[in-house]
Amino acid sequence: MSVVKLLRDTLVFLSCLLCLAASLPAREKPKASAQSEDAVGQAEALLALSERQNYDNHSVALQTAQRALGLWQALANNEGVARAYTQIAACYFAQSDLPEAIVNYESALGLWRSLNNPQEQAGILIMLSYIEDRKGDWSNSISLLTQAQSLIGEENDPFRMGQIASGLADIFNESGLPENGLIQYQRALDYYRKTPDTIDDAMTIWALGSTHYLLGNYAEAVTHLQQALASVPPGKPYAAICSEYLGRVYGSMGDFPGALRHLQSALDIYTWAVNPREAARVRGIMGQIYQQQGKLARARQYYQEALVTFRNLSDRINQAAIYFAIGRLELKDSNYEVAERNLRQSIESTENIRRVPTSRDLTTAFTASIYERYESYIECLMLKHQAESAQGFSVRAFETSELARGRALAELLRATETNLAPGLDRQLAAQEKALRQALRAKEDYKVTLLSSAYKKEELGALQIGLARLEAEHKQLSGTIRARYPSYGQMTNPEAWDLRQIQEEVIADDQTLLLEYSLGSDKSYVWVVTRDRITSYALPPRKLIDEAAAKVYKLLSSSPSAEVEKELNTAVQELGRIVLSPLTSEINKRRIIIVADGALHYIPFQVLPAPSATDKPLVAEYEIINAPSASILGQLRKEAIRRKPTKLLAAFGDPTFESDYAQRKEAADGGHSDAVQALELAPWRRALRDVEMNGDSYDPTAVKRLFYAKQELANLRKAASGGEVSVSSGAEATRDKLLNTDLSQYSILHFATHGFLDSRRPEYSGLVLSTVTVDGQPQNGFVSLQDIYGLRAPVDLVVLSACQTALGKDVRGEGLLGLTRGFMYAGASSVVASLWKVEDEATSELMRQFYNNILQRGMTPAAALGDAQNRIRQRPEWRSPYYWAGFTLQGEYREIIRLRTATATIGVAGRISIGGAATLLLAAALWYRRYKRRRDYSTTKR
Repeated sequence: MSVVKLLRDTLVFLSCLLCLAASLPAREKPKASAQSEDAVGQAEALLALSERQNYDNHSVALQTAQRALGLWQALANNEGVARAYTQIAACYFAQSDLPEAIVNYESALGLWRSLNNPQEQAGILIMLSYIEDRKGDWSNSISLLTQAQSLIGEENDPFRMGQIASGLADIFNESGLPENGLIQYQRALDYYRKTPDTIDDAMTIWALGSTHYLLGNYAEAVTHLQQALASVPPGKPYAAICSEYLGRVYGSMGDFPGALRHLQSALDIYTWAVNPREAARVRGIMGQIYQQQGKLARARQYYQEALVTFRNLSDRINQAAIYFAIGRLELKDSNYEVAERNLRQSIESTENIRRVPTSRDLTTAFTASIYERYESYIECLMLKHQAESAQGFSVRAFETSELARGRALAELLRATETNLAPGLDRQLAAQEKALRQALRAKEDYKVTLLSSAYKKEELGALQIGLARLEAEHKQLSGTIRARYPSYGQMTNPEAWDLRQIQEEVIADDQTLLLEYSLGSDKSYVWVVTRDRITSYALPPRKLIDEAAAKVYKLLSSSPSAEVEKELNTAVQELGRIVLSPLTSEINKRRIIIVADGALHYIPFQVLPAPSATDKPLVAEYEIINAPSASILGQLRKEAIRRKPTKLLAAFGDPTFESDYAQRKEAADGGHSDAVQALELAPWRRALRDVEMNGDSYDPTAVKRLFYAKQELANLRKAASGGEVSVSSGAEATRDKLLNTDLSQYSILHFATHGFLDSRRPEYSGLVLSTVTVDGQPQNGFVSLQDIYGLRAPVDLVVLSACQTALGKDVRGEGLLGLTRGFMYAGASSVVASLWKVEDEATSELMRQFYNNILQRGMTPAAALGDAQNRIRQRPEWRSPYYWAGFTLQGEYREIIRLRTATATIGVAGRISIGGAATLLLAAALWYRRYKRRRDYSTTKR
């Protein structure tokens, strides 16, 4: 999360009012009561008064601004009305009443448009963008900033241009692109230096320093932060912010005395300025520094002091962070009971947090992700299990692991404002989102209010408003949950307990579940069967990740004798680490793998079988992957309600700009030299990937997959007799996918390019046709956000593309990529690839796979394993590079039935068919009788 929000939220109001003051026309302060008697003078005086009041009492300021509005409206002075709406919006924004702030800013915007005043329009758009950024709607925020920029000139209004660049920088930092944030902050600094106000320069330099800190560029961070510190008044809050971040940087560099010196300076200023939350935050960071020095008593003291303040402020996010810090401290000190209590309290606080923490919290200082809190709690429980194995601590650790996996995804989806119920009515989705954002803003404001010299009635009004929003959100959530059962699991994920997993997830006595949890000191694996659970300690995450990374690199490299030799050694080593300790347990026919960390990138099929190290697991076992056992169980329960009427929908062999001309000529009856060259091209056996140009894919560089056409033909053949919809060429479009009723189908298949951005998974996706039938360009990119918004309750999704199983490694959740996206959209199971799969081998693998499912009646998991075993027997495809790339995630025991076309015909159709069949039977009987008589007569003659 971006540290830049620290400035905007800590000095929240000062910054907003400075922006507002810059957007209002210059005017003189009213001088005497004689001026006030004039209506215009009164209105001007009230607006000026409201601006001053808003520094201290937002409610009173709002009432004053509303009185000014009434006067301006009576005067029919639209400019004055627009300014009054702007001030009213600022008052609501100060109270975190974002919906009301938006309404009033938009009223002002409409008036400025009618007055044809582009400068004031730009100012309002900038403020609206800040609100959208605060809500987490980054795309809307960027759109508003772009609109504002189009209204003003760089030379005419450098201040607002600086605001726009700063806003863009904040969005980039918040969305995980601090390298782009640096560029925008430098632009902002260039603009601000053209204005007379030096404080904007200083705070932008601070922002540059804090962004370098995010990137780990500590030397650059120190340079900028020291420069900013020298440019602000000493002993004031601006200086405290600079000193605090110098302390953070020095701490990250290991210069603990330097860190404590700067942090103490920040603490002194925050205490003098009566900023209790900021002071508590600094105490928490100082506690961390003392802990790193091994001074545990001092660390405990600072943590406890910070905790008392956060409790008094009802700041649950920072409470959770401090509980975690204390728990980790006590865990290191082997005080397991105290550690468990604090870590449990950290998790309980985390479970009750509605929003993703921002940078003004201690979260980024203490943990890179919420999952680390669960990881520490698991470690504590497993250490207690080693001391008291009969107390059930191992079971509690396993159930905590399950809870953490669902929680991590829910937090990430909230952070990206993803639709939490695929297929949800747009109006309901908009209402839920607005209420969720309003609650988040109000909770922020409550902490801010408690940090100041608030008035009892103001807190009371806030509590009433919060209670009203809570009730509205609860009622609406109930309505949504009744219509969309998956909504509840995503908004408030629950883990299944061990007994439920054993009874409902593990199908029979031939199924085994292996769930891994990789920790910084130790890792663990739980082995779960229908009637027992055992656990084993494994080496630290770093060692396992290194071994897995080596295997993955070799697996995804083009085969050669040297590569195969190194791969065999690496596979044996990884198997020794993660499988050998539990060799005696691997005695079932089917293994469900719930991976963690770098193990998500490994197809366990290639690891050595315990009984014979010269054979891979796939030779003797059926391998299934799952994000978690609980998610696997939920997918199974949701499948019960499913009633598809059609067999398969396929999208593949799409038309790209690179081959449109050749395809058109072939479709017109010609077979040009260009087409012949296309078929003989070196990339005829191309990998199913997309070449990246910079940070985005180039549609003109996407080439046709030569074997995709054959793959679709094989699909039609395997599914003959079933109702199939195959969209190929220019008909395989993004719009068609998004507008197809996928609930009618059992299988959804893609044969096209995949696109992976592991740093920014929201930019990962599939590529469908990039040109229309008549050659016009169109958006063919199906993004991860598109997939999360799909309603695709199918039995099976097959992503016959490259690297479609990969994504961002979200601790505890696994790889947040296309696989998880389709599961979230309702798919019971997903077959996808882990690396750039070879085109021809993939086509043959898919042919075998579908024949196994549709002709031989195998489950998808068994079908994939059989197809991989057949492919690896072929000499040219013996290397795991060709056959091991595809894995199955999700449901493993359901057989997909071949549904014939008659299955989709309605009642009237069935009656008609029944009547026709009766007529045909009668005619056949009549003909048979007639023929017998005729034959008899002929014989007699």
